[in-house]
Amino acid sequence: MLREGGTFVAKFFKMHDLSYLQVMMKQVFRDVYVVKPESSRSSSAEAFVVGIGFLSTASLSILSESLTSLKEQQPELKEIKQEEEKADADNE
Repeated sequence: MLREGGTFVAKFFKMHDLSYLQVMMKQVFRDVYVVKPESSRSSSAEAFVVGIGFLSTASLSILSESLTSLKEQQPELKEIKQEEEKADADNE
């Protein structure tokens, strides 16, 4: 459960709808960032979404709808992850 001013971090696989999630999160967090750690392979589609400064008066249904939309795209994300794992195995 997030408290007012809280921070949210989630790992996602980059895709075109990640920007949509970022826009929705800006409605419930003071600051929102999508970051890719330097330690992450450049071929990897992983990214982290960070929301800082949760606004307790915001409607969480906006964020919930965004997450549901992204979850419905899981088959596409599974394919991306499998391709990355195959590339990693080929490089070893």
